[in-house]
Amino acid sequence: LRIWTQNQLSQSEEQYRELYNNAVMGLYRTNQQGEVLLANQTLLKMLGYSSIDELKKINIEERGFENFSERKIFLKLIEKQEELKGHNSRWMRKDGSIIYVRESARLRRDKDGSPLYYDGIVEDITEKKIAEDALKKSQQLFHTLALVSPVAIFRTDTTGYTTYVNPRWSALSGIPFEEA
Repeated sequence: LRIWTQNQLSQSEEQYRELYNNAVMGLYRTNQQGEVLLANQTLLKMLGYSSIDELKKINIEERGFENFSERKIFLKLIEKQEELKGHNSRWMRKDGSIIYVRESARLRRDKDGSPLYYDGIVEDITEKKIAEDALKKSQQLFHTLALVSPVAIFRTDTTGYTTYVNPRWSALSGIPFEEA
């Protein structure tokens, strides 16, 4: 029975290790002092580190976030709420470049209620953030150009409903923006 139990435990540990290291999201465990305790392969790759030992050499209090205030915000929120879902921040990679991440994390406490560590899941949203910023710039440029354009500009949807007119269109048509 003892050998069977040890085999079952060994198999269970191996399955857990495989799931942890092959997850498509970055997984971590850190403590309040900023020490990395665990990280999966996805997180290592995301941050540009080749091994957990290499990542453990840095302190995320000093070199994990784009600026220290982001770490303070994380600590304050998780201490208050015990759990964060969808928290966005900017992390620093090994090479000094910045990535945008969305993370969910949970504070784990000891039996006395003192913080032990934080377990978290991280998604790299850098490409999405860059695309959103580009779209926002494009929309701002369109809006600015439409406002100062000397020609009338209007936009309708597929049903013919007017969704936008610029000030020049209103001036030429005599129809106020609100009515158009």
